[in-house]
Amino acid sequence: MSGITRVLRMAAAVPFIAGAISCSERQATSPLVRGPASGPGASLSNFLMTCDANVPSRTVTCESSSPPAAGARGVNGDVIIGGGDPGLSVRLTSSGTSYDPASQIFSTFVNVQNLTAHPMGTTDDLTTLGFKVFFHSGPTVTSGTGIVTVSNADGVGTFTGPNQPFFQYPSLLDPQDSSNVVPGGPAAKRWEWTVPTTVQSFTFQVFVQAPFEAEGQLASSDSLIDVSVGALAACARSAAGAAYCWGLLGTRHVQSQGLETLLEAELGVPNLVPGTPSFRVLRAGNGVSCGLTNGGDLYCWGIGFVAALSSSLIGNFSPAIHIGASTKFTDVALSQSSACALSQSGTAYCFGGNSPGSEDPLGTGDSVDFIASPTPVLNSPAFVSITGGIDHFCGLTAEGKAYCWGDNTAGALGSGAVVPTDPSQFNPHACYIDHVCSQPQLVANGQQFATIAASFISTCALDLVGQAWCWGANDQGQLGNGQIDALLPNGQRPDHVTPAAIASPVTFSSLASDGGAGEGSFCGVAKDATGYCWGNNGDAFTLGSAGGVACGQFLCVATPTPISGGLKFKQVSIAQDLGCGVSVAGPVFCWGFNGDGELGINSPNNPNRTPTPQRVYGSR
Repeated sequence: MSGITRVLRMAAAVPFIAGAISCSERQATSPLVRGPASGPGASLSNFLMTCDANVPSRTVTCESSSPPAAGARGVNGDVIIGGGDPGLSVRLTSSGTSYDPASQIFSTFVNVQNLTAHPMGTTDDLTTLGFKVFFHSGPTVTSGTGIVTVSNADGVGTFTGPNQPFFQYPSLLDPQDSSNVVPGGPAAKRWEWTVPTTVQSFTFQVFVQAPFEAEGQLASSDSLIDVSVGALAACARSAAGAAYCWGLLGTRHVQSQGLETLLEAELGVPNLVPGTPSFRVLRAGNGVSCGLTNGGDLYCWGIGFVAALSSSLIGNFSPAIHIGASTKFTDVALSQSSACALSQSGTAYCFGGNSPGSEDPLGTGDSVDFIASPTPVLNSPAFVSITGGIDHFCGLTAEGKAYCWGDNTAGALGSGAVVPTDPSQFNPHACYIDHVCSQPQLVANGQQFATIAASFISTCALDLVGQAWCWGANDQGQLGNGQIDALLPNGQRPDHVTPAAIASPVTFSSLASDGGAGEGSFCGVAKDATGYCWGNNGDAFTLGSAGGVACGQFLCVATPTPISGGLKFKQVSIAQDLGCGVSVAGPVFCWGFNGDGELGINSPNNPNRTPTPQRVYGSR
């Protein structure tokens, strides 16, 4: 009787792994199945193992196909031991090997342990697909006479050839888990062969075939720690700083003229953005996403104004490009067609779409309609954070003072200035409502704010105790005051030019808006971690609730309303027809429209839309 432990190494990244009980690893010489399996982008990768069974000694042994590489695990008989080999993938252990001459049954119990950084036996960390060990060839008698057969296989299939027996392990193994500790899984699976007493030894070749999450998807050793929602897509930053995106403008690994890059594609699961460094800040916007590295380098990718900056387009889509390399940044915000970032001194730098002539909503003093590189905003205060709406930006200083600039439609800048009825009182330098103000304007009333979030043509901020204050348009309930303004007889919106407290006793720890990718929606995480939203609910439950009153072609919610499902959140983000949040428990959840895979649940268009938060595929 012998107990045998064997460790296998992966020669290909994360898809399907093959191994064997106490058997040597050897690359297969016959053609193997290699292609998509169930799940997004899963593939097959097999390793051939050749093993010898000795009946009289009750052992199963293997011959190594090649000596261990320098620095690899040492080999001691049938046990591979040691540490630090990053190629380690799976360990299979046999025990209780025996032979009963009366029944002619030779048997051993085989257990499997997953040593990779990815869940084994699944492509999404949720659905259990299990794994198989199949016989590539044999058993073939090498000493003695007679015929040996596998007597208790779970089935017969076609893998590398027809009629191949296999053992099925119905387990999902997280990293370091063994099949004998999985609830409901077998403690160890008994393998049996019928072996005549005239046989002294036999040989066989097997593969272990186990589905893994496809390369480019979130590893189980990593987790998503914040999420940013844009138009028809979302991106999230992992604890390791990697950027993952999903939805219409998600990421896809493709080869084009030797360059791995991005394509516009519907992706229903988070996929790693190729060609990007580790980020500490990540923002998604209107077809554009941007990230900041720990060192302050700014990278952006997508369509629209970023594509106009790129020399490496694939179709109309730009891979990640380094922007403003001569300046280091601390924060970045996106509007509908432009971006602004803060330098290490706090100065706002803006680039992208601008208006010609005297309007200059970006505030750089440039009389052009497009600014190709980050350019300082004139008279910019020293900001510590920045936010972008459709056509305006706002920043907070270290003292909590809020400044806004750009399009002041409906009073979105909060400057408090209205056009005087007496023309002689008109000040050409004042920031009047419905004008474009090219220099940062101090938000009226002089409150101190801790957080600010700009939306379509409205803005909200949190004061130092977490009370939300809003200003600008309120035709969709954006101001959270319990009212939805009707349009004036002249078709214009009523103005709210100074901050006013929302109609809710809830105090918040964080605040989010749909920025340049929405119609006027806000969400906040309360101090008890409940998520609340208000404003435009779209036609796809943007706010995470099914309610609302008609406001034009949409439904609108005029007071902060809890996100359905009862989840507790660390952080939320929102855009037109889509919201996502990082739950206190860890996983990311999304709600709203799913026609292009925006929910990230590996099921585009099913459901088509929902107010109920859905767990994003692979997040944990």
